[in-house]
This record gives sequence, structure tokens and C-alpha cells, in this order.
Amino acid sequence: MIAERAVLDANGVSLHVTATPQNLRSDDYDLIINIQQKDHQNPFKEAKYAILGGTAKQIEEKMLNRIQLAVESDKEKKLLVFIESTDEIVRITAELKKRGIPSMGIFANKEKERSDEELMLIDYGLIPDNIQVILATTVLGSGISIVNNNENDETWVLCSAESLNHNAVRIIQMSHRFRNQYSNLKVLFQAPKSEKDSKVFLYHTYLEEEITKAENTITVIKGMRRNPSGLRIRLDGMEREAGLFTDKQGKIHVCAPIIQSELILYQTYFNYSHPEALIRELEKSFGCTFSQVCDELEIVDSKLESSKTNSIGTRKENLQRIVNGQSWYDSLRKEYLLNGHDRGKYVLKDFSSDASKDLIYFFQNSYDFSFVSSVMKAHMKANKDNTYSYQKEKEDYERVERIKISQDNSIEVVLYQTVCSQLERYREDGRKLQFSSKTAVDGVDGYLKRISDQIIKAFGKKPEETKFDVKSFRRLLNLYFEKKKGGQRIYTIVGFKDQEYLKGKYGIDKVL
Repeated sequence: MIAERAVLDANGVSLHVTATPQNLRSDDYDLIINIQQKDHQNPFKEAKYAILGGTAKQIEEKMLNRIQLAVESDKEKKLLVFIESTDEIVRITAELKKRGIPSMGIFANKEKERSDEELMLIDYGLIPDNIQVILATTVLGSGISIVNNNENDETWVLCSAESLNHNAVRIIQMSHRFRNQYSNLKVLFQAPKSEKDSKVFLYHTYLEEEITKAENTITVIKGMRRNPSGLRIRLDGMEREAGLFTDKQGKIHVCAPIIQSELILYQTYFNYSHPEALIRELEKSFGCTFSQVCDELEIVDSKLESSKTNSIGTRKENLQRIVNGQSWYDSLRKEYLLNGHDRGKYVLKDFSSDASKDLIYFFQNSYDFSFVSSVMKAHMKANKDNTYSYQKEKEDYERVERIKISQDNSIEVVLYQTVCSQLERYREDGRKLQFSSKTAVDGVDGYLKRISDQIIKAFGKKPEETKFDVKSFRRLLNLYFEKKKGGQRIYTIVGFKDQEYLKGKYGIDKVL
């Protein structure tokens, strides 16, 4: 501001150009030229908003799931999502990539640490072909023009306790990053804990009041300069508190930008508590109506223990209902993703724990229905002695594959090699490695414990002082169970879990 005043004092001209003058004060300028574009169009075709209930963690999960549903509905659609929390962007981007959705995050960073995709967008305004979702902070909110967007793309702005984007000017700037007209501008609010009585934030009224107070403070400070009171008062501190500054000639001025910044912050918190007020301000600025998106499958009350996609009976009957048709599965999936885990768990309350975990895994990772149907059909055969959990057993199989290629001389690796060698000798002799119990001393766990103790001793350590989870290792085994006449149980170690094991057990053609 001092530099600008120096230019003006030298009979120069200071020219400001802005498309968002809402927070500026007309008295701060000698001349204002207002340019109206006759054929102006909003950058988006439709404007929408939604109110999301829940904690910060729940809001993050709901955003993640809504992004997934949106891009799944149209593989050509690009989403530009503004979130102010860098940590949140990093987490959501990583999870989207896990779910097979190509994404990238853009936030304040050193130029040399940016990826080629980031630089392509920032320097040239081009969304890379291999990216479908862009998550960004306000670093992308102004000054960046994206020139290769399509008409079916969307811009989303998250306004939450962790992402304080509750400012009309900021949202207007964010809405204009796509230079070609696009489908939707969507503002997503975290539901405030409570709303106060006031429904309007009179920004310019408050600004004039604060400017007047600052001007009055100038008179007080001048008087104190002329007549020092002997009190311990720092005048420069008073100036800063009042939004004032003194030039080199000792003249005191009102620094309007400081006062404006404070009011904008107050307005932001006001809008956080009153999202409807911000929507009305946006509607006035854009000259359009923001329609509220109400997800009919969203469970509003967190204590509600019944989902809107109702189950019809026993666990097996519900599994059969999924196997019989895709429509109910799709409804379950959408309801779960819209509500997030904490509320969405009620959607799957009539399924077994293992079936629920598999369904959630399939929901989040967009598995093809034919694959889901095969796994759920296998779940119908589950019982106490023969459990089914595709996600867990796939993790077991992947762990076995890592052990196979490991170069470590660890207890786990040596135990795997020892069991494989013993199985090979048993097969050569035409025998089977069988046990009458899984957990007993003379059972599978006892067998693994004896071998692991020998390995630990060979390493020069004491078994009782070395932690090794035998039960966890047992999960890696392809363990065949059969019950003989008279109730006798037989557990046969066939080998270790592999692709053929998973394909046979779950009736699938390929491990995905």
C-alpha cells in the first residue's frame, strides 16, 4: 500500500482490474469503471448445493465416496474439487488411486517438487488425459485457466470446518477455472452444529462502521502524541489494532485492506454457521438459482438403525437376493457410499460380518457385479467350520506371494520353506499332513509352533522371548476340513493359499 501511495504521490496512476469487486470499498478509489458484458453467461449450466452431516472425518469419507460415484457414472467426466486441507487432499487422492480412479492433488509446493501432470495444468491449463479428478486448494483458485475441459465436467467446492471456503468471492473465482462452459457447479457444506438468529451479514455496513471507528482513533492518537499521558501505551500497537498506519511524513492513514481482511474472516465464520446466507449471496452474484441436492438414500439420523434399502429376511436370503439380481446390490452400494461407514453400516446390518466386509470392499473398489455375485454365492456355504472372506483370503494369498520372493532370512520365510519341504516329502511317500485340531498342542498350531521354535533356536534366540504369531501364519495355509463319522474332525494341510485356491473356493475365473 505504501508503494502504491508513492506512485500516486508522483502523479502516477494505479489501475486495479478484478472480476470480483464484492468486498471492495468505493471510497478507496478515485474512479471506478464497471464493465458489463451483454452476452455474459455463467461458466456452468447448473448450480447445486448439498448439506452433509457428520464430523470432519465423516465428511471426508462422504466426499471421497461421492467423487467415486460421480466419476463412475461417466468415465469421460473430469472433476475439479476444491478442498483447503492439504492433508485431506493427500488422503483422498491416495484412496482414489487405490480404487482405480486416476487423480492428482495440487497445493502450495516448490516448483521442482511438482509432477509433470501438475506443471501441465498450472503452466498450460491442460488437464492430462490420464487424470480424471483434480483436488486443489486456493492455489488453483485464481489465475489458472483450464482450457481443455468438456461440457460434462464439474467443479465442486467443499465448505467445512477443515475447508473454510465459505466466501462468495473465493467460490466465484473457483467456479471460473474451467474456461469452456461445463455441466455443474456444486457447493458441499458441512452441516453447522447450530444456527444463530441473524440471517444476514451486512458486510459493507460493518465496513463503514469500522472505518469510522478507525478514523476516530486517529484523532485519539494525535491527541496522545501532543499530550503524552505518561501511561504505558504503545501508539504503534494502537495503530495496528485500529487498522491504521503512519507514512514517512508522520501522517496517519486508515489501512482499509486490514479492516476488510478482518471482516472477510468474520463473514467466513458467519457463512459457516449460515450456509443458506452464502447460497443467497451466490445466487445474487450469478443471477441463477442453486438447487439443493437431497440424496434420498442418505440416513439423516445417525441413531437410525434401519436402512432405506430394506433387507427381506435371513442372512442367506439376503445373499440370495444379491445373487439373483444387480439392482438391489446397486442400491445397497449407493446407500452405503452416500452415508459413509459410520451410518452406512446399518445398510449391511443383516449380513454376516465377513459378508459385510467383502461387500464394503467391493463397494469401494467398483467390482463388477458378476464377480460380486459369485463371491456372495460362495458366502451362502459359510458355517462355523468353513468361513468365507474373500478380502481376507486375498490378503493371505498376497502375503504368501511376498514371502515367496522375499530375500529375508526371517522366521516367517524359513517356516514357509520348511512346511513346503515337508509337504513335498509327504506327497512323495503318498501320505497326507493331517491333524485332528487346528489350535491344540497336537494340532496345526502345535505343529507350526514346534517348527518355529526350532527355527528361533537356530537363530540363537529363545522361543519364549521371541514373538511369533503362529495363528496368523496358519491363515496362509490351504487347510482342508472334513468331519468324519462319529464327529471326528480332520484338518489336512494341502499347501498354501494361491490363485487356484481362491478361484475354486469362490467360483471366480480370475483373482481381482
